[in-house]
Order: sequence, then structure tokens, then C-alpha cells
Amino acid sequence: MSKGKRKRIIIFGYSITTLVIIYAIFLAVYGVLLWGWIKTCDQVHGEYKAIESGVIVDAELNDIYSTVDRSSNGMKVRYDVIYEYIDGDIRYHGIAVYEVNEYYEAEKYLGKKIKIYIDGKGHSIPVGRPPKIMTITLLTVFVVVLFVPAFFWPFIGDWISKWKEKRKIRKEEDKDLFFTRRKYD
Repeated sequence: MSKGKRKRIIIFGYSITTLVIIYAIFLAVYGVLLWGWIKTCDQVHGEYKAIESGVIVDAELNDIYSTVDRSSNGMKVRYDVIYEYIDGDIRYHGIAVYEVNEYYEAEKYLGKKIKIYIDGKGHSIPVGRPPKIMTITLLTVFVVVLFVPAFFWPFIGDWISKWKEKRKIRKEEDKDLFFTRRKYD
């Protein structure tokens, strides 16, 4: 009994193993982005719930968080001032002042109090600041428009490969017809 050579399965010009690896990487990236989208939705939902609860408390500005902004003009450090309020065993915190250019300017805010809405579950938002609905809208468009169609790539790829095959056959038929016509003319 002789062993035959295994037939290698090729789809869209790639082996099945390569496609599985590519799809696994895609799903991992999509999973991370989806997790971030869900966390952001939860945060915005919590901000709405905090506003709806109507519970306003005084939170203290007590920390400075620095971010480095790298651009073609070089690096620039910006500072965000963080608020904190502790209610029993629940900690509420967030950014009160965004992107102060100098550290000494950010230090001026430390120790001051601001009013925040709280929801009793750890979500808060400063009074007067709207929830980040635009962030959710952009993330939703990004998730739906760019990634959901990718789940249908096997069907789209199958359609493309059938289209290419038909096109190749049609070109060969046209080529035969061309030579046939030329032969008899």
C-alpha cells in the first residue's frame, strides 16, 4: 500500500493554515477593540446614570497626570488634573481639567473642590460636562463599518474567486474567438 501525496487546500491563493492564522489575528485585534468599545459604552452609560441620579457632591482635585504628545513639531507634555471622591468603599475619579500646558499651572488646581454627579456604582462626571457621546458614536461607526464586514470575507472571497475564474475563462474564449476569426478571414 503506497501512501499518496496529500492534496494541499488553497483558498484565494493561500493555504488554509495561513488563512486560519490571519483570521485568528484579525479576531484577536477585533476582540481587543470590541472590549474597549464595550468599556467606553459602560463609562458613558454610567455618566448618564450619574446625571440622572441628580446626586451632586464635592470632589477634590488631588493628582496630576501627564501625557506626551508626539507630533511632527516635536514632543510636548500636557497635564490633566484628576479629581477624586470616596463614598464609603466606592471611589469616584476622573479628569477635571484637560491638557494644561505647564506643570506649575496644573499645580494651581490641586486642593480645590469641584462638583460632580455620582451614580452610587463608581461612575461620575463633573457638573456641566456633557457625556462623551461623540466618542461612542465614532467607535460604533468604526466597529460596524470597518470590522463587521470582515466576518463575511469568506463569502466575498469566494465570490471574487468565482468572478476571477469566469473572467479567465471568458478571456480564453475571447482569445480563441480572436484567433479563430483571424484564421478564417
